[in-house]
Amino acid sequence: MTRPSSTTFAGADASPRLVTATTDDWAFCRAALLRVSRTFAIPIGMLRERLEVGVTASYLLCRIVDTVEDDPGLTVAQKNELFERFQGVLAGAPAAAFEDRFVALTGLPATHPEHVTARQLSRVLAVMARLPADHREIILRWVSEMARGMAVYANRRPGPDGVVALTTLADLERYSYFVAGTVGQLLTELFELELDLTADPARAHRLHVHGEGFGLGLQLVNIVKDLAEDHARGWSFIPRAAWEAEGLTPATALAPAHRARARAALAPVFARARAGLDDALAYTLAVPPDAVDVRRFCLLPLWMAKRTLALAETSDALFVPGAPVKISRDEVASLVSACLRDASDDAALERTFAELALPEADPVAAGRPTGRASSDGWTPFAPLKARIERELAARFGPSAPRGEAPVLRESMGYSLLAGGKRLRPILAMLAAEAVGGRAEDALDAALALECVHTYSLIHDDLPAMDDDDLRRGRPTNHVVYGEAVALLAGDALLTYAFERLAGPAATARIGAERALRVLHEVAHASGDAGMVAGQALDLAAEGRAVALTELQTVHRLKTGALIRAAVVAGAIAGGADAAGIARLEAYGEALGLAFQIVDDVLDVTQSTELLGKPQGSDARRDKSTYVRLFGVAQATAMAHATVARAKEALAELGDEGAALAYVADLVVAAVAPPARAARESEAASSLSI
Repeated sequence: MTRPSSTTFAGADASPRLVTATTDDWAFCRAALLRVSRTFAIPIGMLRERLEVGVTASYLLCRIVDTVEDDPGLTVAQKNELFERFQGVLAGAPAAAFEDRFVALTGLPATHPEHVTARQLSRVLAVMARLPADHREIILRWVSEMARGMAVYANRRPGPDGVVALTTLADLERYSYFVAGTVGQLLTELFELELDLTADPARAHRLHVHGEGFGLGLQLVNIVKDLAEDHARGWSFIPRAAWEAEGLTPATALAPAHRARARAALAPVFARARAGLDDALAYTLAVPPDAVDVRRFCLLPLWMAKRTLALAETSDALFVPGAPVKISRDEVASLVSACLRDASDDAALERTFAELALPEADPVAAGRPTGRASSDGWTPFAPLKARIERELAARFGPSAPRGEAPVLRESMGYSLLAGGKRLRPILAMLAAEAVGGRAEDALDAALALECVHTYSLIHDDLPAMDDDDLRRGRPTNHVVYGEAVALLAGDALLTYAFERLAGPAATARIGAERALRVLHEVAHASGDAGMVAGQALDLAAEGRAVALTELQTVHRLKTGALIRAAVVAGAIAGGADAAGIARLEAYGEALGLAFQIVDDVLDVTQSTELLGKPQGSDARRDKSTYVRLFGVAQATAMAHATVARAKEALAELGDEGAALAYVADLVVAAVAPPARAARESEAASSLSI
């Protein structure tokens, strides 16, 4: 094979001309990035061209250093030699000085992706040489710093137990700084140049403050998740002192009998990783919102690390070689979609960050959440939600076909993919399971219900209706796309719902007879016998006092009809008999009413930030609500009583109804329980409208 001409950095062209996609060296680097890390190839590919080139070159240079450190076939002396040669190349020596010696010494097969990249250092440098001089200086300075530090740690010798280990938490911090903190600083300086933050020194300062922590957070998550694999090759990046504090050694730490003590030893590492990811979020929010590409680059690895850490803190797979702690492909797809959608929305980013921290409860593995709602909230239903998000994104996400009217399709996706609990689709899928069917049986009903619900929100927010400008923490559809497009987007979502219900996939899944019954149930609940009728009555009731019976009718139709339909449609899809459908219909009826009562309470007790929509909007429009009729305390007690009635309807289902009972508890989890509500009655009366 003919070697590409060796590149000497000192003689590189300092012009700002970028490498084009047709350049052989650039094509090699992009392919190498995909080979060594698909995880980072995705966010790097989101960057604007000059940053993509610079960050690709930086990543591959760092990866070459990492390859030398991790190569099991190299002695300590050989690693030191290669580190020295690598730094010499960065200082101006020909790349062949490193490449030739690496090929001679490495134990990696020639086809190994890391081997291919390291022996082609010259091509990486050729790409970097076409960057502006100030970009190159940043990359070289920080990669050299990383290589110097890694050379120090390559000299570590095994302890008495035969394991090479870091010594203390401070040692772990130093190691993580060299491996990843340097990368955080490198990226910060590149971003600062590219984004020209001279007019906003406060943002630049925040980036520098949090840049190192960002790198440390990601590295510590990698150290934790790779714990068992590193142990198998004789390394412990968890400090020896942490193990010894719990009476363990690096060699004995992973024994099954020591799990509790091992987790205790890991606690300070988990805590530092969480702090680093907090830095990463602060760093991302310091990037100007209009620099969407840079924010997306930061977000995807951050969110994946946050979710991985949550799994690592609860999964025993952490201690088992060959059983990696990793998030599912569905979750990755969902995170990519959210990353593309929400990058400029600070509130959405903070919300997602918080949700990803929630560990999955053990019952989820069996698909049966049990007991009362806990602080984990909706996390037990993450697999169902991920399935729903994937299906919606396939039709309406950024990568989906744009259709005949691209702006219309974009507007539909803007509201449909704006987040939310996905209560109605989750209820439909849980109901199918509760009657002995599969969650998948209710998939078409679930997607249709979410489309109908989203259409109703778009139309509710229009100036002719509720005239709201905030929904799920972001501007409402008509604020972004105009009233005409928003109106059409709602129409199109409603139409698509019935296209989905009547389509061949639904018929193939559950048969024509069930599919037709599901379609009828959703249609009946959506139109002038259900949700739309409730909206009409709600508008007619504005500005006047109404009796409880009239208010119940409004809530039963406007909000309750679609929730009841979700449960009934799921039951039908799952093959329930008439008695089973009746039980779940009673549950859905009560749950829908409880949901609206809770919404009334939250409208006067929660902030706009927490609600994701304008706080106090009911009062401003002089709407009739349970709070207006009864006050906060009594309305809260009524919500809990209504949920209790919903759960009673599930009694005959036994354990099969546990997940639906859990959802009922979640609905009222945001408001005080009855006993507390009674104690607060006097104070709450001042909030009555």
